[in-house]
Order: sequence, then structure tokens, then C-alpha cells
Amino acid sequence: MRVVRTRAELRAALRPEEPSLILAFVSEHHRAGYRDVPALVGCEFGTSLVLGCSARSVIGAGREIEDGRAVSLTAGVPPGIPSHPFHLGADRLREPGDPEAAWRARIGVPAAPQPQDRGREPGCSRPA
Repeated sequence: MRVVRTRAELRAALRPEEPSLILAFVSEHHRAGYRDVPALVGCEFGTSLVLGCSARSVIGAGREIEDGRAVSLTAGVPPGIPSHPFHLGADRLREPGDPEAAWRARIGVPAAPQPQDRGREPGCSRPA
């Protein structure tokens, strides 16, 4: 699977940073290996949270692959942002219109306080 080559490219691009979050997008052509993706990524980035999904079109490294074999790993080092892993199979999905509380209960994430507008930094303006 292309995950091995892609993770090596990602490691080279990130050195010396260690990402806390990796998003994996894997084309349906690699369906047989979907369950292997977390382990393949984890052996290089053991402390990172890996979230992923299947994709018909995969975007990464400035390219888009439509209906072809592709893997994209996007990594981030979000400062001080907690990550909460979860899995939702098709049998556990809620309706898109369900209230936020129903989604939070399904994935086990507590309610968050409402964001506060703390004003703007000097020199920062809102686009017109």
C-alpha cells in the first residue's frame, strides 16, 4: 500500500516536529488495506492520533487524484487542542439534522463552552 511511501514523505517534511494529529484519506482502490492504515502510520508516528476515511478523490501535496489509487496524509501540530478519537460505523450514524447534543452523545465528547469574541489583535481587520 502507498501508506508506507507517503508516511516517509510526511516524516521528511515534518522533521523535527512530531504531529499530534494525522488525517488519512485513502482511495477505495486500497479497500482491502483500510484496517492496516492506523498501524502503518502509527509505526512512524506512534504518539499521533490518526483519523481517516475512504475517498473517491484524494487531494494532497498540491495534486488531486480522481478515481485512481491514492493516499494522502495531512498532519498538524495544533497547540493545546485536545483530541478525542472515536469511530462511527454506518450503523451508528445519526441524521445530519439531529441536534448537537445527539452527535456529542454518540461520539462521547462533552459539551464545550460557547466561543467568546475576545476582540481583534491590533492591525487585524475583518474582510469587507
